[in-house]
Amino acid sequence: MKQPIWFSRQPTERPEAVIIVGAGLAGATTARALAERGIRVKVLERQNKPAQAGSGNPQGALYAKLSARPTAHSDFHLAGFQQVTRLLAPLMHTHPDMVSLCGVLQLALTDKEAKRQQELIELAHYSAELVQWVDQTTATAIAGSEVGAGGLFFPSAGWVSPPAFCHWLLEHPQIELITGCEVKRINRTQDGWMLDTANRTQYSASVVVVCGAAEAAAFEPLHHLPLKPIRGQTSYVEASPGLPHIKTVVCGDGYISPALHGRYCFGASFNLHNHDAKLTIQDQQENLEKLVAALPGFAALNTASIKEGRVGFRCTTPDYLPAVGPAPVFDSFIEHYGKLRDDANWRFSTPASFHDGLYINAGHGSKGLITCPISAELLAAQICDEPLPLENAMSDLVHPARFIIKKLIRNQL
Repeated sequence: MKQPIWFSRQPTERPEAVIIVGAGLAGATTARALAERGIRVKVLERQNKPAQAGSGNPQGALYAKLSARPTAHSDFHLAGFQQVTRLLAPLMHTHPDMVSLCGVLQLALTDKEAKRQQELIELAHYSAELVQWVDQTTATAIAGSEVGAGGLFFPSAGWVSPPAFCHWLLEHPQIELITGCEVKRINRTQDGWMLDTANRTQYSASVVVVCGAAEAAAFEPLHHLPLKPIRGQTSYVEASPGLPHIKTVVCGDGYISPALHGRYCFGASFNLHNHDAKLTIQDQQENLEKLVAALPGFAALNTASIKEGRVGFRCTTPDYLPAVGPAPVFDSFIEHYGKLRDDANWRFSTPASFHDGLYINAGHGSKGLITCPISAELLAAQICDEPLPLENAMSDLVHPARFIIKKLIRNQL
């Protein structure tokens, strides 16, 4: 199938240096992908260290939630999962505080989920090396504690510490990290892009990649991107002798990983309308209820014993896929492709217009551990004018211009 003209690639000149805004998972993986290609990278981070916003939870589950019948969405997530596990597998023994591919149990705690998992196994689109069904007894043995149901087991999956992963990614001689540097404006100049910061320092580059979560849409060239923050609260509890000793990641409605530094991390809540960064007892209770449903051995806990936690804001999009690629010129897209309002099959001949040297990598939601590394490779290939690591259908799926096209077709612009 021919690629739509609004997604077609345009020749680019390989840059010597790139500026990245944001040092979370999206920014750190993008910086590393470019640095590995010999490009000098300057990463501007508004916090005093990397991974302090949506990428700041001490542990995150690393696995792909598969569709019974593969879709473009699930193919993208699976490609990302396979790529990041290949990257992380050699680091398990050298960086045990950063990653453990100890497996992931995805429990079938509802009839709906049990039916979905049964269909997935029966259709057999995936190998047993990737995913297998286990009964409750086997799942209990794998987890190391009684579980609430059987489910799917992903033997090559596990957990990652996003902050530790970001630090590792940024430790490269071609990468310069500048913290406490909040970018306020990005302006086009004759030679490229000028970035104005809160402390009045200016930075310039011919190529800029914005990876600053939902705040990315605050920059004028990116106003049209439908990025939205979703509040998530995780809970922490000491791994005391009276609690189960978990050997693998267990997911139900929430997740819990094996203890790290003597502490369990579990959650997470999901709230689109609450923008308060303070911990709430309600979310601690919600996280606890999800945990006990999956692992009854944690029933001895109560909200009084959960004194710590963390609130972060995931950045997501209307279709829950990231926005990765060149930044479209909004007004030009409206002018050139406005006919889509009347005829979605109209054949266009005008090439798409993009801001020269401006790219976006944001909107990874709760799946950043599997989508950020593959997105970074895609973006680095686009910037360096290399063959893409994904088929056109997958790169189109996450293209930032898709939102404009969809709204034109729906007559919403």
